[in-house]
Amino acid sequence: MKSSGVLAEKPFRMLWLARSSSAIGTAFATVALAFAVLGIGGTAVSLGLVLTAGSLTQLVVLLLGGVLADRLPRRQVMVCADLVRAVVQGAMAALLLTGDARLWELMVANVLLSGATAIFRPASTGIVAQAVRAARRQEANALLTISERTAAFAGPALSGLLVAVAGPGWSFVIDAVSFAVSALFLGIMPALTGTAPIPRGLLAEFTEGWREVVSRKWYLSNLAGHALWNFGIAGVMVLGPVIAQQRLHGAAGWGLISASFSGGAVLGGLVSLRVKPRRPLFAGNLSLVLGGLPAVALACHLPLYDIMLCAAAAFTGMNFLNSIWQTVIQQLIPEQVLSRVSSYDFLISYVIMPAGYAFVGPVASAAGMDGTLVTAAVFMMVPSLVLTLLPAARGIQRDSEGIISGPSLAGRPDELQQGASVMRE
Repeated sequence: MKSSGVLAEKPFRMLWLARSSSAIGTAFATVALAFAVLGIGGTAVSLGLVLTAGSLTQLVVLLLGGVLADRLPRRQVMVCADLVRAVVQGAMAALLLTGDARLWELMVANVLLSGATAIFRPASTGIVAQAVRAARRQEANALLTISERTAAFAGPALSGLLVAVAGPGWSFVIDAVSFAVSALFLGIMPALTGTAPIPRGLLAEFTEGWREVVSRKWYLSNLAGHALWNFGIAGVMVLGPVIAQQRLHGAAGWGLISASFSGGAVLGGLVSLRVKPRRPLFAGNLSLVLGGLPAVALACHLPLYDIMLCAAAAFTGMNFLNSIWQTVIQQLIPEQVLSRVSSYDFLISYVIMPAGYAFVGPVASAAGMDGTLVTAAVFMMVPSLVLTLLPAARGIQRDSEGIISGPSLAGRPDELQQGASVMRE
């Protein structure tokens, strides 16, 4: 099996084990935190404040995380972020198990956890380009996607079960251990090569990252199209449970649909292990068109199992695109700015989905749920189709050796376009 090839390479194997471990901790964290807040007498408003504080922290810190990951050795950045998360979650576990936790402590812990996660994510994208040779990066990204999506599916269910049996404190223990294990695997990863950072001021590095984004039409157009997709899927996530409550067997029905999303996401990773299209962004964005199917199925009042099939198809296409997208940017974006560029991608995703959540309710009240869902489908399907037609995206191609090439940047220094490799660690 091809996946055994990339896992045989020790740098990637350690990275895969680390990211899989930290994904388990992340998946456990949300459920554990919610019940920790409620368990000490907090209300829905209290929980909302705690979660909002974490979300705002991620928004503020993400771009800084991109700068740090491009300026410092990415492995060290990720180890530090994991150690912070391990200590924070360990402290919360101790407070909860002894019955001493207070609301403000949970809020501070979530802020620290979210900040460390925002530091970790851009570094974790950039380090793949150092740990895996270009021809195997789609395979590597697919494996990372499969393990992280599996954790996202199984983690909340297991955390919920553990909370029900033993309380949230022990879920925080598992969170802490998972982050410590991730740091351990990263710590024993062999030293990686990369581009030598050129010292600049913080503002100059932010500006350089943004300039790298806007100088590539294919990247900027895909960011816009993918943002609209995220805006549209918010409609399904908000209105889906309401419709399930009305006519799809309530929470059980929505649970089956949610499981179909997760199953489709894993399937998309499996597909991307094998399918490596010659025009990667054309194929990836074409698969993203499937994202509109659940909205259409809900709006057309299809039976539950048909909606489940549409949900699985949607997230199969989404994760197929995600593996391809990560591979393309890891090959075409210079390694010394890759984390900053990817941090803008994460930032836009974090901003656009809450905006979608906020708009869906009022729009549905005014236009009806079916009309809102059809509009959501349009937001997902039309931009994805348009992206398949743009010359800037169609011009990105993969050769028989798996190397992806795209439009050159006129007037840019060769070393910045190619990302010359020197030791960083």
